[in-house]
Amino acid sequence: MAGGQIIPVQGLPQNPLGAAGKFLQDHLEAARAALAQGEDLVLTFPPAGHEHDEWRRALVQGLAREAAPHLRVNGVIGRDAGGDGSVAQIAGWLLAQPGITGQIVAVDGAQPVNPAQLVR
Repeated sequence: MAGGQIIPVQGLPQNPLGAAGKFLQDHLEAARAALAQGEDLVLTFPPAGHEHDEWRRALVQGLAREAAPHLRVNGVIGRDAGGDGSVAQIAGWLLAQPGITGQIVAVDGAQPVNPAQLVR
């Protein structure tokens, strides 16, 4: 494994069906290219309503199944999905955890995050 890559997913429509289609059109190829290079992957998403949960979960888990058993795919949802804050911190933490794949972690960005508190 060469390392890991964080791909910010931005510019999606508010409609869940439109957002899923736009992801497939604009971001799926980059995600698969990262995996083809032997890199674990974390997709970061901006917050959206609960109606986006299912397509995001299906996407992350589907890519995780494609990448298994050698690579991992996870997701992080938060306000600073393209920035350096808590989303980037959790994404980096997920890349360092060899036993976590197919998961989505949501952070609100309002408080500092201690990734160790995610696992009990």
